[in-house]
Amino acid sequence: MNPGELNESEQRVVAAFDGGRWAELAGGDDPVRARILAGLLLREATPVDGAVPALRIRGARITGALSVAFAAVGVVVHLDGCTLDESPDLTGATTRSVEFTGCTLPGLSARLTRVEGDLRVSDCIVSGSLLLKFAHVSGSVSLNGSHLVHPSGRAVDGGGLVVGGGLFGRRGLRAEGQLRIVGAHVEGGVRLQDAQISSPGGVALCADELVTTRLLCSRLVAEGEVQVRNARVSGAVNLHDARLRAPEKAVRGRGLSAGELLLTPASVQGMVDLSRAQVGALRDSEATWPPVLRLDGLTYDHLIPFGPVDAHRRQVWLTRDVDVYRPQPYEQLAAYYRRLGHDHDAHWVLLTKQRVRRSTLDLPARLVGYVLDALVGYGYRSWLAGWWLAVLLAAGTGVFSAVPPRVLDPSNRPHFEALIYTMDLLVPVDAFGLQVAYDPQGWTRWVAYGLIASGWILATALIAGVTRSLRRE
Repeated sequence: MNPGELNESEQRVVAAFDGGRWAELAGGDDPVRARILAGLLLREATPVDGAVPALRIRGARITGALSVAFAAVGVVVHLDGCTLDESPDLTGATTRSVEFTGCTLPGLSARLTRVEGDLRVSDCIVSGSLLLKFAHVSGSVSLNGSHLVHPSGRAVDGGGLVVGGGLFGRRGLRAEGQLRIVGAHVEGGVRLQDAQISSPGGVALCADELVTTRLLCSRLVAEGEVQVRNARVSGAVNLHDARLRAPEKAVRGRGLSAGELLLTPASVQGMVDLSRAQVGALRDSEATWPPVLRLDGLTYDHLIPFGPVDAHRRQVWLTRDVDVYRPQPYEQLAAYYRRLGHDHDAHWVLLTKQRVRRSTLDLPARLVGYVLDALVGYGYRSWLAGWWLAVLLAAGTGVFSAVPPRVLDPSNRPHFEALIYTMDLLVPVDAFGLQVAYDPQGWTRWVAYGLIASGWILATALIAGVTRSLRRE
């Protein structure tokens, strides 16, 4: 590199490089050519007098394409407050830490790049896409405070990204376009607190098949779908105070696996799909339940609401399921209450399940359902049978005390008791012998027929309901 070919700004960069010092170029008139920087990055970095070479530039305008594609870069790169005319190309390169802070650049290509350190694009304005597909970063990836502008496509394309630390998009990150990290592996968690992602009518955050320790989206504002299908999050998925808006599904979480799901958004417009999700603990609040849910296949070990939510209110939660009737959400909730030892709540949930199911049946089956519900609560309220029995016994005893039946055989006349006679009519077998010994007269005969029919119906409903409930248990 001939010093006579360098302008003043470039000379200052070269002079600062070997000592790893900052080249302060703010206010300088001369731009820095990208090929000069590439030449520095590609030459062998040898420490001089204990100083480690590094490319540190502040306040420069960089012209041309800074390309080190498929090369080995042995020094740290840190550009602060710089303006780049073209997108840096790190495709397939092996580098040390690369940091852009407060810069303006038209994009960044880091596909297949291996970064031994951190990759930071913080407080920057990026008017194109950040291409991070299949990149490997041993440290962290930071997008904190940046404004990413690529409304027609992917503001961040990080499919298959592997990060040893965390992926940070905090301090007011704004992304106009999709933030895509499909199949990424992020050891230190994905943190998008206070971020804004705008992709109206499309996908704002696509984290399908993400593998990480936590996904923190508290106070996230997402205009477009948040997709976490088949993601594996060992810790928490946090949507506290998030504002989610999409035309159809605000959250697509089918097949999500998470240690904890904190579902307390500030607002939701669109469906939250949690079908086939597996959650260790579901933390929610009745005040922030999404208006439309899909819960078929959702399993959880714990329900931890903010504020009291009893079994009756939980059924209101289930009624927000967009599917007319699916048995699994009710059975899952009942199983949860049984594990807690709250059998009464479990039975109430299963009774509600039968009532919802009844609305999907044809007329004859619905009528049978109404009878089972009224008499024994589908077997989950078998005490109703005792109540009906007491009412029928009282009615029959009153009738036959006032109008006793006629004895059939005067020579064999057992002692008549109206209560025992009524019970003999109600029980489907002739238990006391009074039914065959006495014959009701006139209108009381119809009362006797009614008691006999009621006894059979009550016994059949009790057997059918209890059998059904035991089979479901």
